[in-house]
Amino acid sequence: MEPNETVNPSNSTPHAPRASGMSPWTEVAIIALVVLELAVAMWHEYPRISGLFAGHAPEASNPSTVSGKLYLSLLAPTADDSGVMGVSAFDFKDGSLSPVPPLFDAGGVTGYYSPVFSPDGSKVAYASYVATSSQPARMYVANADGSDPIWLMQSTSTPWARSPSWSPDGTLVAFAAWNQKFAPSDDVNPSGWNIYVYDLKGGKGRLVTSGSSPLFVPDGRLLALKSDGLHLIDLSSDADELVWKTEEGKAGANMKLAVSKDGTKIAWTIFDHVDVVLLDVASWKPFSATIGAEYPVAAFWPVFSPDGKWLALQLADPDTSKNARIDVVNLATGERQRAISLFEYDPLTLFLSDWR
Repeated sequence: MEPNETVNPSNSTPHAPRASGMSPWTEVAIIALVVLELAVAMWHEYPRISGLFAGHAPEASNPSTVSGKLYLSLLAPTADDSGVMGVSAFDFKDGSLSPVPPLFDAGGVTGYYSPVFSPDGSKVAYASYVATSSQPARMYVANADGSDPIWLMQSTSTPWARSPSWSPDGTLVAFAAWNQKFAPSDDVNPSGWNIYVYDLKGGKGRLVTSGSSPLFVPDGRLLALKSDGLHLIDLSSDADELVWKTEEGKAGANMKLAVSKDGTKIAWTIFDHVDVVLLDVASWKPFSATIGAEYPVAAFWPVFSPDGKWLALQLADPDTSKNARIDVVNLATGERQRAISLFEYDPLTLFLSDWR
């Protein structure tokens, strides 16, 4: 671990820095879309979440030992941009970053990303694609060792599938996929994405709603980011409740969400405004939450540690969107540590998905 830094809640209004021009990849469909989403996001200003305020700066202290493995997806840099997405595991115990072998080979050169393990760790949901094919990425579920993969929503077109989430009982998987009715330039609009839920016991799935960053919460409902803010969807009735409205009613799919495993916290990253907001959830039904902390860092892809004491963030320079690195924040103190620097990788094709 590298030297520590205390992250103080912001005492000023965050602003939306603009990035220099950058060209998205065009050779691999899924990578192109991810790059386009994040690159376009740099040129759009989305209002902050309503009601953000500055709290007291927490005192730094020596953090306890960070443990477990953090799963991240990244694209190995190549001279001709011919690489494919792969998954690596960062081990906090020894600081090593080790490639995780592809779960299966679908023919040709297989790329895969965003693995998320089931609550009991027996299965894993992930997106995969064949780099030599024009077929966009699809969502799969397999045993944790990669055996017996199941292609979810096989009879439905779900291009550029991403962001899998497991229900608390491990029987349902939610994920987002591109809505082809929208132009690629609209990919920062949450309405440009569809959210699907697949029932592993019944072997069937369905389109539930539009939105991005679907996440199951402890009561079995689905948290999703829509164009006006955070929504909770009751899958038994499809009742849709807006529970946290953004300022001016605008949100972007480039915002990322995470829910702690005990359901007491929501992390919400807002790269455009160099902001990470931590919500303390007092109740899910009825929904009640307050802002517990706000950190002025430019970050994507928040992931909570299994014990809920740490938050991992994928950071990049806000003005250039370069210099990828991963930091962890001690949620009790606000102290931030550098876990690993990944400057040789493009932050736009590097994202975190699980911590085990």
